[in-house]
Amino acid sequence: MIASLRKAIRRLPACERGVAVMEAAVVLPFVLVLGLGTIEFGWLMSQIEDVQLSLRDAVRYASRSQLETVNGIEDLPAATKTAARDMVASAYIRNGITSTAPLPELSAITNTYGLNPGRPTVYKVTATATFEPASAGLLSLINLTLPPITLQYEARHVGG
Repeated sequence: MIASLRKAIRRLPACERGVAVMEAAVVLPFVLVLGLGTIEFGWLMSQIEDVQLSLRDAVRYASRSQLETVNGIEDLPAATKTAARDMVASAYIRNGITSTAPLPELSAITNTYGLNPGRPTVYKVTATATFEPASAGLLSLINLTLPPITLQYEARHVGG
């Protein structure tokens, strides 16, 4: 028995049966994690880009509207705020984001350059959106979640 064991041990370095299967078993998990991680990262960046673009469009749209004065305070009209929020909500829906975070609040800050009444009024519209991105699947397989992402965009409007 010991003699046959010695023969088998001497033949092992020359025997290459199953080497490819072992190499694949060692390398395949790393390749799969790398490939799926790349897909997950690309999906995350796509969601961020889409929400950022819709937030930019919403702020630009809101900055082009006329301010209204309510109780001595200048602010964006309610219809403009609703339309701008709907632009961002459509990006949430397109990307499958089921966020409980509120839709972005738009704020308009009015300031004038100097005390000269001949100077144009400049106001700045700012919006911030916080959302929890949807996972493409890899992170949910290993029971991880993505942190909330906050995006902000601001536009200035000169004139009345």
